[in-house]
Amino acid sequence: MGIDSQNAGHCVGQPAWATIVGLIEVKHKHRHCAFDYKDPDSRFVRDHADNGQKAFDQFIEDAATIFAHQHRTHIYALYVYRDQARICFFDRSGGVVSTPFHYGTKADTTFQRFFYRLAGMSREQLGFDPTAVLADESVVDDLRAWAAAVPTEYLRKLVCEALCWDPTTNSSSSAEWPTYEVTFKGKMLYVGRAAFTSRSPCGRCTRGYVAIERETDEDGSTIYSVRYLKDSWRRVHSKCRPEHEVYARLAAQGVMEYILTCLGGEDVLGQAGVWQQTRAGVYVPSEPSLRGHYRILLKEVCRPLSDFQDYRDLALILGDALSAHRDAWVKAGVLHRDVSYNNILIYETHNDEGQATLKGLLTDWDLAKYKEDMDSGSGPQKPDGVGTWYFRSAVSKRWPTKPYTVSDDIESFVHVYHYCVLRFHATQYSGVLVECVNMTYGQVEKRVEDGAYVGGFMKFSQMCNPHSMITPSNNKMLQALLQELAKITAAQYATIDVEEYDRRYNPAPQILTAPQQDRAPAVPPTSYDPAGGDLEMDGDVPEALIDFEPLVPPRLTLHDYMELLRFFRKWGTIQWRRSDCIRSSQDLFKKVGLAPSKDNAFESSQSESSQLE
Repeated sequence: MGIDSQNAGHCVGQPAWATIVGLIEVKHKHRHCAFDYKDPDSRFVRDHADNGQKAFDQFIEDAATIFAHQHRTHIYALYVYRDQARICFFDRSGGVVSTPFHYGTKADTTFQRFFYRLAGMSREQLGFDPTAVLADESVVDDLRAWAAAVPTEYLRKLVCEALCWDPTTNSSSSAEWPTYEVTFKGKMLYVGRAAFTSRSPCGRCTRGYVAIERETDEDGSTIYSVRYLKDSWRRVHSKCRPEHEVYARLAAQGVMEYILTCLGGEDVLGQAGVWQQTRAGVYVPSEPSLRGHYRILLKEVCRPLSDFQDYRDLALILGDALSAHRDAWVKAGVLHRDVSYNNILIYETHNDEGQATLKGLLTDWDLAKYKEDMDSGSGPQKPDGVGTWYFRSAVSKRWPTKPYTVSDDIESFVHVYHYCVLRFHATQYSGVLVECVNMTYGQVEKRVEDGAYVGGFMKFSQMCNPHSMITPSNNKMLQALLQELAKITAAQYATIDVEEYDRRYNPAPQILTAPQQDRAPAVPPTSYDPAGGDLEMDGDVPEALIDFEPLVPPRLTLHDYMELLRFFRKWGTIQWRRSDCIRSSQDLFKKVGLAPSKDNAFESSQSESSQLE
């Protein structure tokens, strides 16, 4: 629906995602339509048909791609089927689609009025963020020249990727990610291609940028610094705190180690000085969702956890992040609530001799909750949908109405380590990796009684078992680590009374069948002597056979930090055999399509409703 003519030459034969003003989708055959035009009163989205669902998914993906390439608050779109059309509106809280209308007739001028009004809109009314404008070419040239001299190889690589610049050929590597000048709290920042982009068109929609801050020195010279800018759409509610306020609370209580340095945050304002907020959510009365545009600037630019070099370093990195979590909770009364693969980073520093030192940082505190705001009771609560589903504790996934506690967050560090082993080491599951990951981490069902999302039964069994469910190939040291970790988690899960939890936290009637292994494995069946006679199944079952003791003594190993911190420090400092220590250079998840580029850790839940309780 219109592109920047200066960049049109780069877009011949392909969508100009960086310059598209609006989206128009045209279909000739009804079976290829996302929406119903023949009987719109009976059905809205044609999700009952394979082609219809495919068309709908493609339409949403196109809108998401525009959001990813541009700095937009909303997008207008038109969906056309022959002589009918629907007007669509997307923002970060959802989409609104009109009823179909006939165009090309005097009786209905909706089509003409739509384009007439679109042509008269300002850029801000069209959905372009006025705080992010295209940078002048002269500035971009200066940035590219400066990028070649960035001190470390890793930062130099990130900056050149952000600027879409190839220093070896002195040429642009892509025209689809132009450089923008972003105004932030009086600072001037430059951003290009995002280092991380959420694939969802609605929700928090977090984007992370390697940003270049421009400052003027006392002598008038220009100074550039590398920063990290996080752009998102947060819930608009008095109980939802912006992330920079959480960082301020942590700093006030002396929690500075193993977390990023916050340089400030702000709710993004439009030209009229009004906070940029969504509008589509008001059309969903059953679940209204108002979101506001938010940015936070962080000093350090880190490596993702996927860059860990070996499994000893991985233990140290997770130990550092767990230390940050402990200090935040113990000293500042802040519970993170989203411990996950993407939210643990590696910060690299160099001494005068050029030797690198790595440490782990715990980041993304936007879903954190303060101790004084948490319910201290043990009764059922509204289902808590916060956090990244893959890394939530097995307890919180199986009983979502159970109050979320510190132990749930601590357990997430265990799942992050397991996840890294599955992803970067051959195991007995490597041949069935998709099935294993989906069953262990992704399995989910929506409960009829209360709409809560439940799952994690395979993960629950894994946590109950004192024998590691993951067997790395030809790696005795890593196997010993996983075995020790299994004993720690099994001791914690041996304290759980499954029947009591079912009674307290599951609505009646239950719709999910509990797995056979609900706690740590009991005394093996071979301990029963068949010579003693057959069991009478219609009579009383011998008590000795139903009151099994777990193989590990029940112990609250995850209710505080001591046990897991000791574990990570031990395995991060002892001597490993070199062959056992090194991780695979191959990302096994990407090989089987489990880790899409730029969004490879399964984003946190889009609903932050539990912050409001």
